[in-house]
Amino acid sequence: MEIKLKWIELSVVADSELIDPLVQIFDRYSKHGVVLENVGEVLEHSKYDTKVRTYLNSDSDYEIVFNQIDIGVRLLSHVGEVSKLSKRVLDEKEWHESWKKHFSILEVGKTIAIVPSWLKSKEVDRTIVVELDPGMAFGTGHHPTTRMCLEMLETIVKPDHTVLDLGCGSGILSIASAKFGAKKVVGIDNDETAVKVAMENMEINGISDSATILAGSLPNKNIGKYNNNIVVANISSKVILDLSRVITEYLDPQGYLLISGFLDTNEPEIINAFKELNLRVVYRLATSDWVALCLRQV
Repeated sequence: MEIKLKWIELSVVADSELIDPLVQIFDRYSKHGVVLENVGEVLEHSKYDTKVRTYLNSDSDYEIVFNQIDIGVRLLSHVGEVSKLSKRVLDEKEWHESWKKHFSILEVGKTIAIVPSWLKSKEVDRTIVVELDPGMAFGTGHHPTTRMCLEMLETIVKPDHTVLDLGCGSGILSIASAKFGAKKVVGIDNDETAVKVAMENMEINGISDSATILAGSLPNKNIGKYNNNIVVANISSKVILDLSRVITEYLDPQGYLLISGFLDTNEPEIINAFKELNLRVVYRLATSDWVALCLRQV
């Protein structure tokens, strides 16, 4: 008999000034992404304007994670307006439907459109279309850091390039890189669900011949060192700092390192860490407090 997976939805509503720290808290303890929803227009007389949600597998130690997130939310309540942390149990079907309600067609940069697989019949006036079903993996393109990485890849990827996507999630950056013309793309993630979803999205987009998804992290014996023209890592500041030296070992000496997933408050520490590894910022994007950097050896 097949066992239907249960999911726990955790959510708060808050004033917009607390959204960045809330996203950091949710993202730190949940491996399945963060969803932001504008509720200001729906809750007309509410003092809150944004809902923050994440999901936990009920098979995991979700009570421990709930308590960690709850502590963070309670601390933030002393400096701004935020509701109590709420919890709701969903089955797998409800989980998918919850994603679908908040995932629409997204145009990024000059050429690319991210299209949910269930809306693929819609006409899109873009030359590059990435069909995506995020499933239970993080990465829909709606988060500022993902959009900025897509914009950078759009300008940098060349037909002879090899791209390594560290922490590939749903595979969105890997798929986009292949569709931008990269001859070879390798995505890697330490979450089994993300690997499964990314592989399915490769099939949907018809790029399985040029793209590979691996389970794990760096270092990895299945990935060649010093021969990736582009390494992109849209991950947390902590992981970027912890893996900074290892990441550079997988970058071609003339290659581009694209990093994002962190706030501007973490930027100086990250820049200094890579400066010690002889990498300098050559291009920077910022949206709200989120930052994306392109670095090269000098």
